[in-house]
Amino acid sequence: MTKNALRLALVVGIVAVVTAYVIITRQPAAPPPPADIGVSGNYSDDWQARCGPLTGPAQRDCTAGLDARYGRVAGAPLPRSGTDARH
Repeated sequence: MTKNALRLALVVGIVAVVTAYVIITRQPAAPPPPADIGVSGNYSDDWQARCGPLTGPAQRDCTAGLDARYGRVAGAPLPRSGTDARH
């Protein structure tokens, strides 16, 4: 191969490696902050409607946002809402 062909192959190789690196390390879009998640007052209904159809990390992010909006802590019962009929 000639010098120019070797230089071209080197440049193409470097561009390919950099492109692959950028594609692999691309971060997914951030989930909306918890304040942007509207709530109806019923946690289970909101979870089914908003987070139930999602899977994997998207579902975990949705659940975390909904938990924050309702003030829920893992392992603790949900705080009573004003619409709870068992008062």
